[in-house]
Amino acid sequence: MKIIKKLTVTLGLTLTLSTNAFAAQVQQPTISPWAIKIVNNAQMQGIVPISLEQQGKDFTVKLNKQDLDALNTATQQKLEQYKLKKNTKFKSENSKNDFTKEDVIINIYNIVGKYSDDSEKNAVEYFKKNKLIEGDGVELGLNQPATLEQAIALYTRAITDVVNDQNMGAKGVFYKAEANGNTVYMLGSIHVGDSTMYPIDSDIIDAYNSSSELFVEADITNAEKVLAAQSSLISKTPLNQKLSPELYSRFKAIMDKYKIPEENYKNLKVSAAYTNLSSIPMVTEMPLASAKGIDQYFLINSKLDNKKIGEIESIAFQLDMLDKFGDQKYVKLIEELIPQIEKDNAKKLVEQTKSMQKFWTEGNEKGFSKMFNTGDEFTKHLVVDRDPKMADKIDEMLKSKDKKTYFVVVGSGHYTSEKSVINYLEEKGYKVENLTGK
Repeated sequence: MKIIKKLTVTLGLTLTLSTNAFAAQVQQPTISPWAIKIVNNAQMQGIVPISLEQQGKDFTVKLNKQDLDALNTATQQKLEQYKLKKNTKFKSENSKNDFTKEDVIINIYNIVGKYSDDSEKNAVEYFKKNKLIEGDGVELGLNQPATLEQAIALYTRAITDVVNDQNMGAKGVFYKAEANGNTVYMLGSIHVGDSTMYPIDSDIIDAYNSSSELFVEADITNAEKVLAAQSSLISKTPLNQKLSPELYSRFKAIMDKYKIPEENYKNLKVSAAYTNLSSIPMVTEMPLASAKGIDQYFLINSKLDNKKIGEIESIAFQLDMLDKFGDQKYVKLIEELIPQIEKDNAKKLVEQTKSMQKFWTEGNEKGFSKMFNTGDEFTKHLVVDRDPKMADKIDEMLKSKDKKTYFVVVGSGHYTSEKSVINYLEEKGYKVENLTGK
């Protein structure tokens, strides 16, 4: 399956689509500290858009009709994506239309309550019973005007609750190993995600919350390391001397089509040129994909939770590993990819990425396994050859005297290939429990 050679770049490296993450200055929104994580969750779920229009937005303002209507519409559309069991006996409440906290709760109840078997006599009781609000009814400030961030918090909690209540949270590929008083949870990632992958199953979130340290392939939220790594993408020999005149002309035509200045790529290494070329279908068809990646999600949460972040590899290691595949082999890959982009913007690549997102949401290990057991040389170099050292790193955690709980997020292919990290750990004598879909 030739397309896998292109697909592997998007799944196998956390750096893909992220090397320019800190290139532009973004106007920061106004938001209360307590609401940052909640708004991020809402954006991941698709309840609040991630867009240029949201940059600099003030989430502390009082809720208005436009924002309330947008939250209602987004919530309805979100829940319609699931095959949720409906409560035929559910009775809605009349909204007060005064934008108070109680009004927000009633609006939410009228949407999510019909999917709950235990909906109470009124919206406030439903929220209290499901621990979506706390208090005795007097201290809740229900008659106070709601702010936008307060409303987002209530909507996001309610969606997460009803989805997980019906066991519809995204399953991922998920494993656990224990030894010497240490616990390691292993979650397979997709580095390019979408809103259907959120909310994540509550068992996975509970495991993350129980951990004292997050490990990822590479910490792409570290601006200093990302900017330092970008310098290693530059070659002393211009790209037009590495590619034939005809191939460079076709490469440049694609970049021109997507308004990418020649200055941005003329001195790139061939490996970096290929990575950039392969990202074009994602950027054009799925522009938010890297922002909604699983490792990105847990990295952001760990930053907000002040959880320690470790690296299984590093950005520098991944770039070096990419480079070692060899210029001539990358030239061949570019020759194969360009016609696909010229024909239909590599539609098959986008379709396979969407298939992976679906596999991840469903917890479909077999789907991932088929994608990564191709015997392809590039897949072997990019995924399979890295697995032994990843297993060694997890082995170190399990042998630690610290008696800690670790949460390890690496590309799903590393856990599901024929000779995977899981296989290497089992060969070392560890019992690995498969928690996928449980």
